[in-house]
Amino acid sequence: MENIHIKKIVTHLRPHADELVALMLLRKFPEGEEKFPGVSKAEITFLSTGELPNGKTAADFPDTVFLGCGGGIFDEHATSKNERKEGETCTTLVAKYLGLDRDPALEKIIHFIKEEDLGGSKVKNELPMLIKFLHAKYESDYESIYKWAEEAYWNEYLSEKENLTPKNLWQRPSLENTYALLKKRGAVGADAWKKFVDDAIKYQHERFDMAKKEFAEKGKMEKIIAWDGKPLSVASVESDNEEMNKFARSIGAHIVIQFSKKGNVAILTDTKRKINLTYAFVLLRMAEQVYRGGLKIKDEKELGKEGFVDGIPYWYLFHTKGMGFNGSSTTSDVEPTKIPHEKVVELIKEGLKK
Repeated sequence: MENIHIKKIVTHLRPHADELVALMLLRKFPEGEEKFPGVSKAEITFLSTGELPNGKTAADFPDTVFLGCGGGIFDEHATSKNERKEGETCTTLVAKYLGLDRDPALEKIIHFIKEEDLGGSKVKNELPMLIKFLHAKYESDYESIYKWAEEAYWNEYLSEKENLTPKNLWQRPSLENTYALLKKRGAVGADAWKKFVDDAIKYQHERFDMAKKEFAEKGKMEKIIAWDGKPLSVASVESDNEEMNKFARSIGAHIVIQFSKKGNVAILTDTKRKINLTYAFVLLRMAEQVYRGGLKIKDEKELGKEGFVDGIPYWYLFHTKGMGFNGSSTTSDVEPTKIPHEKVVELIKEGLKK
């Protein structure tokens, strides 16, 4: 892509810390402009579908950089055409392409971004978790959220550059230690930076309390005997509350099936239980075809693959994180399933027994 003037950067809706740090690497480091002329001032747009329409891929848009979507060189996710880039994230792919993975001052940031993106947050108020809270609170204010993340991670980088921290003393970037770092460095607006996220945390607590009330009114908890012969608690509920999964898990759910009011479905599991959703997705993808007019794809290996299945763009399976989606907050334009909600729950429960 060298020497082609970049006009756009595309990422998915509500980009995670992974995509925001990748964006920072492209915008703030001279290597970004060297490899992708124009990238530092390119327009940022968002992909709201699971894959690019009409069978197109990132290669069809040479003046565009895709981050964490589009099936391009910086998309680690499995697609209907590509397998997942195992052990990689958008940030690691960008860093390697730009040669920034050799910068010792970036090592700590890249390490924790990769660990969180592949395995989830490990400490309270870790920055990637807070970015998700910010998206929920401020919805479409991507520019403010990006600036908030850039302020944190850029100062983290500058601090490392000035005085490299030994690996055994690394701290995962959290609200508390990042705010202390900003204050120590005399960053202008450090207090405003903290208030921006404090309001989002307060909103998150309010949504958790609301999830508790919603589940009491509409939720259902069932126990089944799973593939390993042990009981498995299955929660199902209709709600648009993003804290519902966390609440349901807090009362013992091993798997949460959440239906949005629009009709989309999120399936999230307790990763400690190591729940395999493969056969459940075989059943869901078979049923989706039936409810849409005919069973064309029958091969179980194809139906159980990670990512999307070509011809069935309604269900995305994420093996590594033990979750799957029929549309999500990052792919809001995916068409809701045609399978009745009761049948979805039935198929998932059946799939968990094998």
